[in-house]
Amino acid sequence: MVKTILVLGALNAKLRANGTVKTSLTVRELSGKRIALRPLLAKNLATAEQDFITTYGLTPTQAGCLTSTD
Repeated sequence: MVKTILVLGALNAKLRANGTVKTSLTVRELSGKRIALRPLLAKNLATAEQDFITTYGLTPTQAGCLTSTD
């Protein structure tokens, strides 16, 4: 049996002047309260993507769904 979890939130990525990338994920609890998860700092965009996927245990497809807009 496969369980599906819907995560309501936002994924933000900021490219810094020195080339590093800071990513952060904000999720919303069922109560409506927003929780910001610990930001990640990576040396470049490719590394940031891989770090994000492995840190949160996602597949690349699942991570891609977080960045889609309404």
